[in-house]
Amino acid sequence: MLEKALKSGDKAPNFTLKNALNKSVYLYSELENEPVFLTWHRDGWCPYCNVTLHYLQRKLPEFQKEGATLIALTPELSDNSLNTSEKNNLEFTVLSDVGNVIGKEYSRLYFN
Repeated sequence: MLEKALKSGDKAPNFTLKNALNKSVYLYSELENEPVFLTWHRDGWCPYCNVTLHYLQRKLPEFQKEGATLIALTPELSDNSLNTSEKNNLEFTVLSDVGNVIGKEYSRLYFN
């Protein structure tokens, strides 16, 4: 698995997804500004995912100190991801990957 994982300097596949406010976010546009740390979570109903989101929120200043943007992808619809963002007081971007299309693409490319 580690052999296939992206390494520093590798180029991740681009994607466009909607954020919690239904605005399109382009990965490559985000990468023009600073490095991006991508993470995935299942949904706001998942207690383990919520613990992870809380942890990432607490660690957000460390990402920012290193000049990185944190983006979470979820198969939730934009309305639901807005609820998850608000419920967890998230200050980082949450994108809706309906059907887990991007998640499956990344998984197929790097973990199979």
